[in-house]
Amino acid sequence: MRLATILALGLAALGPLAGCDVVSPDSGCGPWGKPPALPAAGTPKLKDILCVSDDRFGLGSGTADTINRPVHLALLNDLGVTHVRHDLRWADLEPTKGELHWEKLDPGIADIRAAGLDLVGILDYGVPWASSQTTSDTYYPPDDPADFAHFAGAVAARYAGQVSRYEIWNEENSGFRFWKPSADPAAYATLLHEASAAVHAADPKAQVAYGGLFFHGQAIMSATDFLTQSFAARPDLANDLDAFGFHPYPLYPPSVAPEAGDNGETPVDEMVSSLRAILDANGAKGKPMWATEYGWPDFSPVTPDLQAAYLVRETMWLAASHVPLACDFTLTDGPNAGQFPPEDSFGLYAFSSAVGGHGAIKPAGQAMQFLEQRLGNLEMVGSVKAKLGLGGGQYAFLLVGPNGDSWAYVLWSYDDKYAGSVVLPTVQGHGVQVLDPIGGPVQTESATGGIRVHFGTMPVVVYFGVMGCA
Repeated sequence: MRLATILALGLAALGPLAGCDVVSPDSGCGPWGKPPALPAAGTPKLKDILCVSDDRFGLGSGTADTINRPVHLALLNDLGVTHVRHDLRWADLEPTKGELHWEKLDPGIADIRAAGLDLVGILDYGVPWASSQTTSDTYYPPDDPADFAHFAGAVAARYAGQVSRYEIWNEENSGFRFWKPSADPAAYATLLHEASAAVHAADPKAQVAYGGLFFHGQAIMSATDFLTQSFAARPDLANDLDAFGFHPYPLYPPSVAPEAGDNGETPVDEMVSSLRAILDANGAKGKPMWATEYGWPDFSPVTPDLQAAYLVRETMWLAASHVPLACDFTLTDGPNAGQFPPEDSFGLYAFSSAVGGHGAIKPAGQAMQFLEQRLGNLEMVGSVKAKLGLGGGQYAFLLVGPNGDSWAYVLWSYDDKYAGSVVLPTVQGHGVQVLDPIGGPVQTESATGGIRVHFGTMPVVVYFGVMGCA
């Protein structure tokens, strides 16, 4: 079953199903199970969590921005996402001290808003005039963090009411790349403190997030060490944060499942819990954690289908870990897709030399489309692995609509060695659809009291919705 057929079955997650059942266990009528319990109050809908971190949009960069912006906005609309994350680079806005070039950002910000998108703006990187260590490199932090704070406050004042979420810097723990010459948790804590004060003074409603940290200590300082040391340098840092950004990638280049926990890897749920513990111990208990980048390149051994499977699986883990913003990296492949290092292979769309730089949608893009359009109105309840009696290497999550009329089980195994099956109960008045997020076949069988569903590496979604069977 291809994606177009799946979507034709009913995109609205709360909409009624045609007929008695798409899958008709026990002739569609009884014995009946009961609808699952409602999610906890305040749980966001899945569509309100999902985001794309689009590093090739070119916002504020002149020619690239003008060419890519309408194309990328159309792609984001096709995916159905409502959040996009992008850099607001200091060097683009203020290449000369005191000369702020709003004309570089104003059109893009306006078009993003007109497209119905919320921008997560990354206030990031340096500018040569502010650093004594370089005359041309924009990845050196400023000598005086007040210069960066002035920039941050000016942006917040200019776009108050238009941009409500800001990250301060990006992967600052990767010092050789983004905070030259080396990572400095104390210096970053000071810069964050001053920038946060400036943003909040200019726009009290804006949310300021700790810049997204790459989780693993892979030739860099780990996120846990960097965060711990930044709190040690500035014990009141929690007062400056509305949220905390992190990047739950596997070791680079990402090539293993989100549940992997050997050979130096950390499962994504443990990434969240270890960082959460540090935040809670340092006065930031309850502050939300934003996963502002995650994803995989379709680069051996990760196939395009496996890239899609991992995207869905990590999204389920993040939603179940109460992460209210999850930004997949990135919208389109780059011109060097398929080459090492695989930076240009993370896209939801393939690369093309056409205007805007995109080709056909990839399986990962289909999966994102599926999550937004098919499950977007559902809310995460959490893992139901134990309740369903699943074994090692098998996973199940439950999402439920706000009024309880629809719900979905998302099932998968770590790899096909752990593939299995489970019987899910049918419920009176509800039809069943068993779907693959990228349109592949799903094996099902009738079973006493329900339907037996087979699952493997690619997640299987078993969706229950209201229909007219009495």
